[in-house]
Amino acid sequence: MLRRLFKLIVYLVIIEVVCLSIMSVWIVYDGTRDQDVSTDAALVPGYAEIKSGVLPPALTARLDLAKQLFDAGKFNYVIVSGMTPPGEDDESQAMARYLRAHGVPEENIIQDHPGMKPDESMKSLVKIMKDQSIKSLLLITDYYRLVHLKTCLVHAGETELAQAHVGEWKKDDARNILNEDIAIYKDMYDWYVVPDSKVLGKKALEEAMVLKASVGAEVDSLRK
Repeated sequence: MLRRLFKLIVYLVIIEVVCLSIMSVWIVYDGTRDQDVSTDAALVPGYAEIKSGVLPPALTARLDLAKQLFDAGKFNYVIVSGMTPPGEDDESQAMARYLRAHGVPEENIIQDHPGMKPDESMKSLVKIMKDQSIKSLLLITDYYRLVHLKTCLVHAGETELAQAHVGEWKKDDARNILNEDIAIYKDMYDWYVVPDSKVLGKKALEEAMVLKASVGAEVDSLRK
């Protein structure tokens, strides 16, 4: 019995490692494949680390690429979407200030102030796109974040997506890629497994209540 349990655990670990490895390769490969197309708007997600108004280099790299592509006429609007943890500066405002300082007109910048949860972030973005009649997006972020970002957007119903990545693969990115790996699988679990388990749990509870009532009625009849 213990030997079978040990083998099962080993098999599950191997499957998990294989799945993570495949996803990691896909994150690097797909994240570096840019599309040279025109879209209605660009989306530049934040970095969630702005203090004293200073933007981290990783974020300014995204904004610089957005400015470059905006000047090339690839899109008409830049959506800056920043999550602002408690006690830190408003990230969307800081990103908008940076773009304005580098020549992007204010009327072409759309600030998105999402909540701290990913589902709140997607709802906020989808609402902006609907209000502004934006049908297509060019995603501009670090290459290892693109697969997860596209997955979330497709799940939210947005499918007209293109991408332009920032950064190239380096050894230090291994932890970031693993984090994205885990985040993707967690989202898939939340989207597709949890709802089914809730439905099954509710159904099982209803059936248990029916069975309990039936047994109770049978016991009462026997007592009579």
